[in-house]
This record gives sequence, structure tokens and C-alpha cells, in this order.
Amino acid sequence: MYDLEERPREEKILENKGKIAAFAQIIAACLIGATLTGGGIYYNNYKKSGYMVRYEGKFLGYVKNRESALKAIREVKDDIRSYDGSIAVSDDIELMTMLINPEKTTNSEAIRNTIEDDLYKQYTSYVITVNGKEIGALKSRTDAEDIIEKTRKYYENQEKRENVQVVDINIKDDIEYTERVVNNSKVTDKESILKLLTSSIGETKKCAVKTGDTIWDIAKNNNMSVND
Repeated sequence: MYDLEERPREEKILENKGKIAAFAQIIAACLIGATLTGGGIYYNNYKKSGYMVRYEGKFLGYVKNRESALKAIREVKDDIRSYDGSIAVSDDIELMTMLINPEKTTNSEAIRNTIEDDLYKQYTSYVITVNGKEIGALKSRTDAEDIIEKTRKYYENQEKRENVQVVDINIKDDIEYTERVVNNSKVTDKESILKLLTSSIGETKKCAVKTGDTIWDIAKNNNMSVND
């Protein structure tokens, strides 16, 4: 018999190999566990990866698909330019890669609608026309309506200043405004448009009336029919 210290050299080697093998199995198990855990984390992060979208500095939302967001923005820009090719629509687009909550993503249609609303507000104006010819554009509908009303009153007051009793005021030119998408460089101020409208385009039809004149007398003296 012999104790452990006196065992043959071969037996000690086998025992050490067994310990090494067991230790290697432990290490391998740890590596496999770490790999699986890391893989799970990577997969989980992949599912949550996405982009934060901004246009002209405005936050639009979070998206999973980068290309769908870019396509939505590009389509709106093309729509705006289809109204006026001179409009230089901004290319200030920011897509920042980040982890996002899949439940809080924004679909491309919502992004499109938001940008569309902003750009239409930015480029919508009210164009004043005379007989179909553009005179100028204003940013406010109220200003456009005010311009037309002031033009009408201008000719009414002009007749009163000439001390002629007015039978009829008729601005022959067709003055109106339409809402359009135009380049903001075409927008002008109210005073300039009003000055143009009251300087040369309006015509009034007037006639002097004497006491005792009948409608037939008025028509005959002013080369008018009673239907005028």
C-alpha cells in the first residue's frame, strides 16, 4: 500500500488531466452562457433599434424604417414644388440612430401629414388678380379681403369728392383673390398692392342728376339704357 504522495507518477498525471478537463468544461459552460446572454441582448437591442426624425429642427417622431421616413418627406417636397417650381424646399433632415420603444413609433403617413401641414402653411399665400392677371400675393386672407374692399371704397369716395350724385359705381375690372401655394419671394405688402389697384385699373360709371330728372332723362343724357 502507498499513500497519495507515493502514488505512481502516471496515476497523478491522469488525476490532474481529469481536473483540467472538468475546469475546461466549466469555462466552456461560462463562455456558452455569456454568448447566449450577449446574443439575447443583441437581438433585443436590434428589435428596439430605430431612428429619431427631425425636419427643419422640428421633432417628427421615432421610426423603425429609415427609408420609409425619407420617402414620406421626399413625396411632400415634390408635391409642394409641383405648385411652384421656384420654391426651394429645405433639405434639413436629421435621422439619429438610437434605441426606441417599439410601441411609440410613428408611421410614415403621420410624418408625411405633419410635414405637409407645415409646408403648406409656410408657402400658402393669397394672390390678388385683375382680369386673371396676377398683381401680387399676400400671406393673410384677411389682408386680401381688406384690399378688395378698400379698392371698392376708394372709387366710391372718389365720386363723392367730385360732388357728383352717384347713380352707380361699377368697377369693370374683375378683382379677386385665390389661395395658392407660391414662392414666398412673390409675397408683397398691402400698401403696394392697394396703390397699384387704385392707380390705373378701376373704372367708374357716373352721371350727374338734376332735380326733377326721371330715370329716362338720366339714361338719355348719359347714353345709358334704363337697364344699365
